This record gives sequence, C-alpha cells and structure tokens, in this order.
Amino acid sequence: MTQAYLDPGTTVNTLWTTNAYTNINKATRQPTAPSTGTYADASKSDAGEKQQWGFTGSSLTNINITSITMWANGKGDSITPPAAKMSVYVNGAYLTDSTEVLNTSSQAWYSYTWNGTWNAQNVNNMKMAITCTPNTVSIGCDVYCAYLDITYTDASSGQPTKARFGLCKNFNLFEIGRTGGMIG
Repeated sequence: MTQAYLDPGTTVNTLWTTNAYTNINKATRQPTAPSTGTYADASKSDAGEKQQWGFTGSSLTNINITSITMWANGKGDSITPPAAKMSVYVNGAYLTDSTEVLNTSSQAWYSYTWNGTWNAQNVNNMKMAITCTPNTVSIGCDVYCAYLDITYTDASSGQPTKARFGLCKNFNLFEIGRTGGMIG
C-alpha cells in the first residue's frame, strides 16, 4: 500500500475568526489526538461561513479514486455544541456536506466518506472546508487538525493505494513506497 501525505499550503478564504492553515496542528493522524495549542476557530459571528483550505503540489498522477474521507479533530465551544459540517471540493464543485461533526464539547475525531469515481485531473484544485453554525447557546467551533484520506487505484498497475492530504502543520509531500522506503 502506498501512502502520500500532503498538507495544505493555502488558506482559500478568511471567514473564520482564526482561519490560517498555519494555525492547524502538526502532522497528526487519527487516532492520535493533536495538541490544542493552535487551531482554527469559528465564533458566533462566523455562523454559517464555509472556511476553506487548499492543497498545493500533489504528485498523484495516473490514478482512479474510489473514495475520499475527511477527518477532523476538534470540538464545539459550549455545553450545547454547534452544528458543523465538512465538505470537499473536487472536480470543480463541492460534494454533498457531511453529517454533523464537532457536535460535542470534548475534543474528538470525526470523519465522513464520499464514494465515487475521480481521476488525478479531478483532484486538481481540491479544497476542504468546514462550516460551523453556532446555535443560540453555543459559542463556536475549534478545529485542531483535519486531513483527507483518499483511496485510489494506480491506473497503470491496478494496485489499491491510499493517499492522505492533511491540514496539519507538516507542509512536505512524501510517499512511502510499497516496500516501506521513502521516495520523493
């Protein structure tokens, strides 16, 4: 199995109170809990705003994608947490929003999977987003880490593989080859 990690190099918009991709945590992957020292924060004034982060420099070519899973680690800011949803922009449009996430007042991992058929050209300009909609009691949402886990087949070999694109602070792309050695 081949894995590729790519952390975003862009903050697509600046809607949330604290929004920069550099505020999201280290290269942490589920199930490890990231530290909470830096994070993206949506406050009550950010209600319903879709904060977006982008990716740069993917080395994925000649692939057939079968699923995209978005993972986010965070929490709602109150005893009555807000409604938050995750979404992924691929092939020129956002896919259907996830079910509610960040709906507890304790830090936790959340995921949502989109199944479909995409190729390498479809993931050019890929983005991920979280929309936080605080209710009348809640304060907002905190996101400590987020990344995409993409399952795909190498179109030339037919081998199933995975790629992980993350919103964590490691900005380097690297791949672990089928033999476990680092390439690229």
